[in-house]
Amino acid sequence: MYKKRQFRVLYKDFLARLIDVDIMAAEADPLRLFGQFAALLAAFSFIVAIYMVPQYIVSNHGPERLAILALGDEQFLILTTMAIAGMFGVLAWEAIFPNRRDMLNLGVMPVKAGTILRARVSAIATGLGVAIGSVNVFTGLSYPFATVPGGVRALWAYWVTTIVAGAFVFLTLLAVQGLAALAPYRVFVRLSGILQLVGFFVVLSGYFLTPGGANVSFTAPENRDLLMWFPSFWFLGLYQQLNGPVHPVFRDFAARAVWALALAGSAAAAAYALAYGRIVNRVVDEPDIAPGDRRAVWSLVRRSGFEWAIVRFTVRTLARSRLHRSILAVYCGIGLAIALAYTRSFLYAGSGIYAPYRRYLKDVKWWEPNAPFFAAGFVLLYFAIIGVRATFSLPATLKANWLFMTTAVRWAAAIAARTRWARRSA
Repeated sequence: MYKKRQFRVLYKDFLARLIDVDIMAAEADPLRLFGQFAALLAAFSFIVAIYMVPQYIVSNHGPERLAILALGDEQFLILTTMAIAGMFGVLAWEAIFPNRRDMLNLGVMPVKAGTILRARVSAIATGLGVAIGSVNVFTGLSYPFATVPGGVRALWAYWVTTIVAGAFVFLTLLAVQGLAALAPYRVFVRLSGILQLVGFFVVLSGYFLTPGGANVSFTAPENRDLLMWFPSFWFLGLYQQLNGPVHPVFRDFAARAVWALALAGSAAAAAYALAYGRIVNRVVDEPDIAPGDRRAVWSLVRRSGFEWAIVRFTVRTLARSRLHRSILAVYCGIGLAIALAYTRSFLYAGSGIYAPYRRYLKDVKWWEPNAPFFAAGFVLLYFAIIGVRATFSLPATLKANWLFMTTAVRWAAAIAARTRWARRSA
């Protein structure tokens, strides 16, 4: 009974800290914010269901033709689920392994390491399950019955496919982070932020750059090798195999989905098990801010004066903070992924993937003036500016305000003015 009580307390605490509390207001409730995110995903699922389901209900096509026409929507739903799972994995990046607070507080308490590990894994699994369930709550209960008469088997196939597709993306990110954690801790501190940025970019760019299933011929021989590179089509094949295949080509996609899930699960379990112990033994010495690089550009600037001291302190503190780098990376990653979406026609220009719609596309070369690249540049600029603004508005450490209170030799207005100048300069 005592162990169960410890597990419940730790589980609730870890679940509340899946979202970094430093980015919220002091009076904010993490669990309430987590519920708001779930409600937002559920609202998205409701809108998609309202738009997608009625067209199958009023359709006059037969079951076989309807199954062919539904492939594009099925691929979109699976791809969206994978993107949400990937976003959850990136946003919960810092909550995957124990931090210094966990070790300093729990290390002196009579709590077994196994209880802590089970509570953390259970909290992560709950967050992932809520994210996948929320984004499919309405579509998952209506879409299978709309596309397949008496679709009990389709309902089962839909939920199995979406769960394993989301788990594949999350386990892949977990395996990458676990392998990075096997490196020396100083290397891991620097590498973790880079991997988080790369993971965020890969998830979003994969979502925007994956060919739309409604515009692709799955059975065309010239498209098979290209589509094998996109995981969403693997799990679309798995869904077709579970629900009853409409074409033999889906056997190859389903086989790759099973192998990819097994590989990701094995790698994630092994890497997490090996890295967890190393993190626990080294996390007590974790710095809140990563050590600076003496070769950095700002260390070469030898400007004196109170104003330049404030500017250098502000910029270097934000540059060395993993939290602020992550926030800036989120905005830049979103902008870069959306900008890449404008280049889809350029990336697939040499393939036959959009051959049925080729006559509707304007053949524009990348070196010629064109609207997609022009819009992509503005998207990157917009998100970079918004990201810098959001980064500067978040304090580095709220508890460090006493440093300025006890050591300030000038008026607070002067410090605020130079901080605003640093923000405009960045």
